[in-house]
Amino acid sequence: MMELYNEEIPAGAHAAVAMSGGVDSSVCAALLLKKGVHVTGITMNQKPSGQDKDIADAKAVCDLLGIEHKVINIVDDYHKFLQREVREVFARGETPNPCILCNQMIKFGLFFNRFLADSELFPEDTYIASGHYARIVRDDFGDYHIAKAVFLEKDQSYFLYRLSQKQLSRLRFPLGEMIKPKVRQLAAEFGRQHKLRGRPFAPVREH
Repeated sequence: MMELYNEEIPAGAHAAVAMSGGVDSSVCAALLLKKGVHVTGITMNQKPSGQDKDIADAKAVCDLLGIEHKVINIVDDYHKFLQREVREVFARGETPNPCILCNQMIKFGLFFNRFLADSELFPEDTYIASGHYARIVRDDFGDYHIAKAVFLEKDQSYFLYRLSQKQLSRLRFPLGEMIKPKVRQLAAEFGRQHKLRGRPFAPVREH
């Protein structure tokens, strides 16, 4: 039986890290930075209002880490997604799973196809990384697969099963082999290392 390993981003590569300002995404960015990856924090602005605090939290963490933070406006696209993929499904008397569809079409679909491909925004061959608790493994034939996280209590692999080979080839989950208490411990350590001037490394929010 072949042994599969969680795919990683090599030192010197570029990575766009999905940043919410919470613990998981903050530690994800800090870990990659420590490994020598060139990190840019990104936050998708999905709502016409009510997301200001999330964006401010994400920017604060990026500032503390000394990395660039970019806000990508997808308000119109997200509204159309909700109308087409969620509300119409409800109208047919069916029950959608918005998280699965959003990961496929918006978080890693729209971003991958429209923004990551824009050479003015990101260098060629930039990876996407996030604080999801899941793993990406590659078999002997070169195919990528979503695998469960080591910390099963937080496993999010089910919500990612519809991602394509193209998406998986550039996507990485640095927390996939960690347990949540370790992530919280790292958040505290990174906070001390970066001399946070009296503010926490990341807010209490977990994502």
